[in-house]
Amino acid sequence: LEGERLWAFDEVAIMIQCRFRQNEARVIYEARKIERAIELEEERRNIVLKAAADAAAVAQEKKEQAAKEKLEKKEKATKEKRKAQLARGAALIALTVLSVSFGFRRKKLS
Repeated sequence: LEGERLWAFDEVAIMIQCRFRQNEARVIYEARKIERAIELEEERRNIVLKAAADAAAVAQEKKEQAAKEKLEKKEKATKEKRKAQLARGAALIALTVLSVSFGFRRKKLS
């Protein structure tokens, strides 16, 4: 009877050990699953952050390009305006020279 009792206790102990190992394996499995979910979430977050940074860089580049084009357009307009001013000045000088030379001719002729 004593031997059967010991054998039954051993069997119960083995069953408890098996159940404990199963629970331990389940806990490890769940922990790994949670760790992987966290890693995936971090990867997703990094992808979103990178996409946002890329979009911001593209927007900044477009903004800089637009500012550069605006400046170039303004400089071109200023150059054209200056050319027009110089042309008007040259025309005025030419008219003055012509009027002076015709004025002198009239005096000489009369």
